[in-house]
Amino acid sequence: PDAIVRLGTKDVLVETRDLPFGSDVHRVDSLAQLASELPLRLRHGPRVLKQHRGHSGIGVWRVEQAGDGVLTVRHAQRGSTSQCMDMATLQATLAPYFEPAAGGHMIDQAWQPRLAEGMVRAYLVEDRVAGFGHQAVNALHPDEAQPGPRLYHGPDDARFQGLRQRLETAWVAQLCAPVGLAAAHLPLLWDCDFLLGEAAAGDAERHVLCEINVSSVAPFPPSCIAPLVDAALRRASQARR
Repeated sequence: PDAIVRLGTKDVLVETRDLPFGSDVHRVDSLAQLASELPLRLRHGPRVLKQHRGHSGIGVWRVEQAGDGVLTVRHAQRGSTSQCMDMATLQATLAPYFEPAAGGHMIDQAWQPRLAEGMVRAYLVEDRVAGFGHQAVNALHPDEAQPGPRLYHGPDDARFQGLRQRLETAWVAQLCAPVGLAAAHLPLLWDCDFLLGEAAAGDAERHVLCEINVSSVAPFPPSCIAPLVDAALRRASQARR
């Protein structure tokens, strides 16, 4: 349960925003704060507002300035389309996410313009990458195309070796510190969703963390099964000793 709370909510985006895979992210604690701060951020481009904890795109909203006092808003839930509304209507729409039972706050993340190039999901068994999923058309695709299938690949897929190397040699360890989770308590199976970010000239391709899944990881690549079984047996043996 501790691992789920520390890794599996959108708060992880705030706690890791200064890490190499982080991005421009802010915590919004009230509807008044939303109305005060969001218009200033929208001057620099669209934002994505995410509920504290959710799945399947539910509670994830893309917001863009469309004109004087007018916003273009789109829910990431499958089947949704863009809507035009003012700030008061947006506040009313998002009000349920600020209720205490829903976490009492939202996370505001800068829109990643390269989302149209797809999302990569890295599946990990403890601190080792065990497979990948790639989804070319995903929620909030710019042309409003509905999400397509996620295709699964083993850990050795050549396209994702840069990401694998960064996760295994640095990023997982860097992630544990700000969320307060010991490496020994990493989940047996979890995954990280990454979007392509804007890399500086001459730099390696940049990946931006979108979310982490801990309590709902299935389906996953078949390549995860053997390392998952090995890790589970090892932990059971350690617990008996």
